[in-house]
Amino acid sequence: MAQIDREIDRLYQLPLREFTAARDELAKRAEANRGAIKRLQKPNAAAWAVNQLYWRERDAYDALVTAAQRLRAAQADALKGKQPDVPRAESAHRAALKMATDRIRHLLADSGETASSAVMNAVRDTLQALPTSDAPGRLTRPLKPLGFEALTDLLTPGTKSKRAATVLPFKAKSEARTGEGDAAAATKRSDAAAKRERDAARREAQARAREAANVAAQLRDARTAERAANTALTRSRAALTKAEREHQQLTERLEASAGEVERRTQETRDRQRAASDAWAAREKLEASLRALRPDHIL
Repeated sequence: MAQIDREIDRLYQLPLREFTAARDELAKRAEANRGAIKRLQKPNAAAWAVNQLYWRERDAYDALVTAAQRLRAAQADALKGKQPDVPRAESAHRAALKMATDRIRHLLADSGETASSAVMNAVRDTLQALPTSDAPGRLTRPLKPLGFEALTDLLTPGTKSKRAATVLPFKAKSEARTGEGDAAAATKRSDAAAKRERDAARREAQARAREAANVAAQLRDARTAERAANTALTRSRAALTKAEREHQQLTERLEASAGEVERRTQETRDRQRAASDAWAAREKLEASLRALRPDHIL
């Protein structure tokens, strides 16, 4: 049976266009489970895409499921009168939902499937409904986002969203009065809880408004600082360009001057040798003349 389960898992990982043929082939090979396998439905595009998120992008799938569970827990705590950080849980869930949706767009594009608006709307609905009791990776149809009943289930563990109607027995007058008193007390508690929620929501809205004003002021300061930095950067780049140009000119002049110095040095050496040669020649001639005319005074 474990082998059959693995084979079925592989069916839901195949390209959508290959599902039917692969299912029928598996049914032929699995005689004991032929009927059950033959009844497996081919997923539509949205369900198939969410299945691929589970099989190929498990990190994004798990992150979404974890964020959804934390959000539902926070909402349930809020209904119980506690003060959880619901906005933070909602923000984390939105981020995980966006990441999962983006991954699915890439999966559809890579597989050649069309990410039409209808398909993506169904994908988003299904992602918002996760996690569910449906087997992950084997969806055949899109899911619908959970409503208030899901929170009711969290408040009363062990119950089902679709509850059977319960017929209450007839009560005597005293029991009815007691019931009315209980109902009034429950209504009073509910009103008090609703008031606390409204007060908390108002305080949260005020805090958000203050935070938004603070962020807006910081943003204005940041934009001013950015403009000043860009202006300073422009000036610095212009000064650098000018300095580099002057440095190039000075380098060229220095190279030319070095060449001139070398040329003059070589010329001076040549002149020095010529002068030395001329002096030696004169000395030699004078010596020869003195030898020929000793009485001649030069």
